Amino acid sequence: MDEFLHVIKTFSFSGRASRREYWMFSLFYSLILVAIILTIAVFKTSPTVSGVLLVVFLLGLTVQSWAVAVRRLHDANYSGWIALTALIPVVGGLIFMVLLSLPGTKGKNKFGPDPYAPKQQKITHRPQQAQPEQPLRRSA
Repeated sequence: MDEFLHVIKTFSFSGRASRREYWMFSLFYSLILVAIILTIAVFKTSPTVSGVLLVVFLLGLTVQSWAVAVRRLHDANYSGWIALTALIPVVGGLIFMVLLSLPGTKGKNKFGPDPYAPKQQKITHRPQQAQPEQPLRRSA
């Protein structure tokens, strides 16, 4: 669930996304979509209400789902434009799924640092205490 919320909050096409981040987002996206569809079927809501629910959900998360897919492709060192292969009929979706499943490049690549790399702690330097100034002594 943390990955799902992280993707919704970040809303970025730059950087890299780990396989875990992508697939957990996809899982929760699918579960929420199934829950909405089941709710519509069980409660037999009017077509207008059910249509509005689905449109709000789908349009609300379309950009985030494309963004996390692009960042996932960046992790495998592919351009985000490769995501357009998903639009090719029949085989496009399969090619896209294979590319999203590939392991990412180890270490830093042209799209950013490795999402699996341990986080480095920022080193903060403490300023040295200022010494009180000594009055200048004049020599005679």
